[in-house]
Amino acid sequence: MTIYITSVRLSAETIRTAREKASTLARSLSDALVRAWTFTDPNLSEQGVAAKRAELEAGFRAAAQTHLQKLTADVSNARQYLAQAARENTQLPDDAAGLIRAEQKWRQVEKILDAGGDLFTQIRTADADTALAIAEFGPS
Repeated sequence: MTIYITSVRLSAETIRTAREKASTLARSLSDALVRAWTFTDPNLSEQGVAAKRAELEAGFRAAAQTHLQKLTADVSNARQYLAQAARENTQLPDDAAGLIRAEQKWRQVEKILDAGGDLFTQIRTADADTALAIAEFGPS
């Protein structure tokens, strides 16, 4: 799997904004239900108004359910994409050249540590390859 930065950003944004979207949906449904419950029409009988209120309420609930299902599916898909991308891109390469590069990255970090450097600083400032090398070869 190749990581596409835009896909990662969009997936992260989907997850980040999910709570806000769910809250907005809940408020919209609440407002719509109030409109349904207070619906009046002077041309309808009491039974007609009650039937229309029930029809409106059912329609609003169905629409909200559809939006909620889409939001849930979007969040689930984003979570799965990010988890898959993380799994596939947080492992050392399995080819010989990749392993040699990872070991070289670790040797560079090891030299800094031997000179009195801090492991946490190395982790914070590491590129992806160095971070993977530290995870693989570094102290637990």
